[in-house]
Amino acid sequence: MEKWQEEMAAIRAAMAENMKGFAEIRVLQKENAEESAKEIKEIRELQKESAEESAKEIKEIRELQKAYAEESAKEIKEIRELQKAYAEESAKEIKEIRELQKENAKEIKEVNRAVSGIGHTNGQIAEEFFYNSLDASKTFGGIHFDDVERDWRATSKNEKNEKIEGQYDIIMLNDVSVCLLEIKSKVRAEDVTNLVKTQLSAFNFLFPKYAPPKYTTYLGIGGMAFEAGAKEKAKELGVGILKLKGEVVEIDDKNLKAYS
Repeated sequence: MEKWQEEMAAIRAAMAENMKGFAEIRVLQKENAEESAKEIKEIRELQKESAEESAKEIKEIRELQKAYAEESAKEIKEIRELQKAYAEESAKEIKEIRELQKENAKEIKEVNRAVSGIGHTNGQIAEEFFYNSLDASKTFGGIHFDDVERDWRATSKNEKNEKIEGQYDIIMLNDVSVCLLEIKSKVRAEDVTNLVKTQLSAFNFLFPKYAPPKYTTYLGIGGMAFEAGAKEKAKELGVGILKLKGEVVEIDDKNLKAYS
C-alpha cells in the first residue's frame, strides 16, 4: 500500500473516532436535557405546590383578618353602646345630684330662715322682758329716769355726704341723762365694741338734742346669753350688763361709765 493510501486510512480512522465522540456527546446532551427537563418539571411542580400553599395560607390569613375585623367591630360596637349607656346613666345621676343639691339648698335656706327667725324672736322676747323690767323700775346704774322708750330709728348724712343710720332698742331719759340699751338674743364681744365705738357717735349725730355736754350718756347691753369674752368686754368699756335668769332680769352696773 502506497503512502498516500495509508494517510487516507489514518484520516478515515480519525474521523470515525471523532464521529464516535460526537455520538457520545449527543447522547450525553440528550441525557442532560432529559435530566434538566425532569428537574425543571419538579421545580415547577414545587413552585405550583408552593403557590397553592401560599394562596391557601393567604386565604386563611385573610379569613382570620376578616374574622378579627368583625370581632373587633362587634367589640367596638359593644364598647360604644356601653359608653352611651354609661353617659346616659351619668347624665341621669348628675341630674339627680343637681336636683338634690337644689333641694338641699332650698332646705338649708329654709333652715337658715327659721334659725334667723328664732334668733329674731328670741331677741324680741328678751327686749320685751328687759323693757318691762326697766319701765317698771325706771332705774339703771343707780340713776332714776323719767321715761323709758323703745325702738328709736333715724337716718341722715354727715358733712362728707356719708349716710349715718341708727337703731336703738331701749332708751331711758331724764333731764340730764340718757341711757342707750342694745338687746341681743346672744351677745358677742363685737356687739359691745360696736355699741361704744359706732352706735354712740351715731346717736349723738342723729339726736343732737341729747348729745353731750347737755346730756350725759350711759350704755347697757342685754341678752339671753353671752358668748365668751362679751361680759369682760362690757366691764372693760363701762357698759352695764342685763341678763335674763328665768323670768328675772339681772343687772350688773358696777362698772357703768358716764360718756360725756
